[in-house]
Amino acid sequence: MTIILITSLYRPYRRGGAEVVCETIVDELKKKYRVIVITTAAWKGWRSLRARPINEDGITVYRYYPLNIFSFSAIEDHKPFLLRCLWHVFDTFNFHSYLTVRGILKKEKPDIVMTHNLKGIGYLIVSAIRRMRLFHIHTMHDIQLMAPSGVVMIGKDHTWSFRMGAAFFSFFHRAFFGSPAVVIFPSRFLHAFYDRWNFFSRSKKIVLPNPIPSHALFLTSPTDEIQTDRLRAYAAGKRTFLYLGLLKKQKGIFTLLSAFNALQYSSARLLIGGGGHAEERVRILASPDQRITVLGVIDREALKSVFTEAHFVVVPSLLYENSPMVVYESFATSIPVIVSESGGASELVSDGENGFIVPAGDESALLYALERACSLDGKHYTRMSLSARACIADFSAEEYCKKLIL
Repeated sequence: MTIILITSLYRPYRRGGAEVVCETIVDELKKKYRVIVITTAAWKGWRSLRARPINEDGITVYRYYPLNIFSFSAIEDHKPFLLRCLWHVFDTFNFHSYLTVRGILKKEKPDIVMTHNLKGIGYLIVSAIRRMRLFHIHTMHDIQLMAPSGVVMIGKDHTWSFRMGAAFFSFFHRAFFGSPAVVIFPSRFLHAFYDRWNFFSRSKKIVLPNPIPSHALFLTSPTDEIQTDRLRAYAAGKRTFLYLGLLKKQKGIFTLLSAFNALQYSSARLLIGGGGHAEERVRILASPDQRITVLGVIDREALKSVFTEAHFVVVPSLLYENSPMVVYESFATSIPVIVSESGGASELVSDGENGFIVPAGDESALLYALERACSLDGKHYTRMSLSARACIADFSAEEYCKKLIL
């Protein structure tokens, strides 16, 4: 069986958890099936407009540059508003991508086409799949069909400006997408969100939590040497909190810094990993508190040692999150989480059992959660750590793909 997976970014390029999910799925599917990936490439002259197959890690990858006024990777580089609007128009009606992908589909004759994030590679691709009557599985990772950025601040979805913009975008995108055979939602929140806007009326809709990426399985069991060292450090009074993600206001990093500065626990530490437009301001605010370390962008190898040190991972987002990969990574390494009650971010968390849930943007509530985390005795923390690992026991890539190909 031949499966084609289409996504705007594919390794080594990534912007977030959606790309990690794609990589995990491809690595699992290629064990049994012929897998082909169609994705974007950087501009390297006019030849880059043409898709060429390349063998990468045992699969065929077609990369090309979708014709537009600038690349997808440059969309966040403070481009002027009108220029970004024009880019989105070209992206939505990208006839070059339509023809390119249609040609690949005709050549490869897949049994199944899986699409993920299509912003940056073009929404007309769905029309090509539908016209060829191919079996189509689409996975939603955010709300980009109603908001070009794919994100919205909590509570802003009820504002007049958001609803007007969402109505405009959803009108076009409902027409483009129609109803794929199957639509996957990693969270109940995202499923309900799209239902509310009448998307995918004839599709089979499934809520299927993301698979655990192989790189997150650092521990062979919750009782191995790394876990033992973590529990020993906790029993000795150490409390290490970890933030991993983009450094920008919407992710709640400044709420976390304010709450942690108010935490009266001298043995507590906060590690901050990630980059973004607010990194310099984060470093300035963190510098007076010697308990805070700003690590910058962390590569995958360094990520292992950072997770090894952490006792809790904090996800203080002010956005409607779908199903953040960092929560899965934390649970896979037996680390409880402190998470905002924001969209689907808290769906895997049971307060007091495998983490703590706080209202988004509530600094006092976040401080209280940090205090709770610091005040646990060793036995309680051990139970939370074991519960964190146990709650994602069925989220392996193998089990995910079995459900995907049913």
